[in-house]
Amino acid sequence: MTALKHIKGSCWLAAAVLLAFTTVIFAQNGVTVTGTIVHSNNSPAVNVYVSVAGVGRYTGIEGRFRLDGVPLGQQKMRVEDPRQPGRVLLDTSVDVRDPMTPINQTIP
Repeated sequence: MTALKHIKGSCWLAAAVLLAFTTVIFAQNGVTVTGTIVHSNNSPAVNVYVSVAGVGRYTGIEGRFRLDGVPLGQQKMRVEDPRQPGRVLLDTSVDVRDPMTPINQTIP
């Protein structure tokens, strides 16, 4: 009976260590954030620079973007106009909660 308790205890310990390790790896790699940026008239914001937690990329022809490796939690999001260096179109905070978090924003 003692040996069986020891084996069960070891299994639970191994499972806890594996879960903790998986969580650390997941947090280090970040998650993928996708979304669409549109203007106030609902037209796509084409070729604007979107960044979340310092991970950035330009939007495509439909205003869509995909950012890989974004850390979980409350993060800073910026949208900038590449035609006017330094012009920030949006500066806000977003909550990145899980993989493939969609973030859609409207800019002037």
